[in-house]
Amino acid sequence: MKNLRKLLLNVVYESNHIKNNTTFKEQLGMIKWIKEMSNEEILEFFKKDDRRDINVKVPKPSGPAKKAIKMGLSTASIVMPGGFVMKSVAQYLKDSFNYKCELSCRKDESIKKELKSLCVNKCKVSSYEYVVKQLSLAARKCSQTNNPRKCKKKLNSVIREYSNKHSQAYARYRLSKRKAQMKGNL
Repeated sequence: MKNLRKLLLNVVYESNHIKNNTTFKEQLGMIKWIKEMSNEEILEFFKKDDRRDINVKVPKPSGPAKKAIKMGLSTASIVMPGGFVMKSVAQYLKDSFNYKCELSCRKDESIKKELKSLCVNKCKVSSYEYVVKQLSLAARKCSQTNNPRKCKKKLNSVIREYSNKHSQAYARYRLSKRKAQMKGNL
């Protein structure tokens, strides 16, 4: 068991991919997590076949999006220039919600291979709904800002854009569901 734990720790210590794509604090967190793992958890970790999860990227907010999330969306819509920040925050919200949902679709062994794409499409629809809901909640708080009109204008433009994306994703989901029904998979 010690050898498996050492192997995991060596991956964290020596991997260029981990060094280049994570902060030092995240690396320390991984090391702490590995050291605290029970023997059963380490065995389970090595038993998992996560190769099918390679297509699912863990979302990370960019610099301006990270600041906007900390500030609160309604405040950030006034303080930070341009609609780019709101779009990047919306994209991060969508990706983070979609990541969890899509990962569960790919890991669920009970879902047939043909139906995994249907599950992924459903995740995309749900993630767009989530973004619109979160942005709508932020838009309600615009009245508490110094410039409510500017706040609502920026947030509403992003809400409209993501509502359109939701409609398109929903149409793709219904089409894939219809195809699955015609093939007899549902």
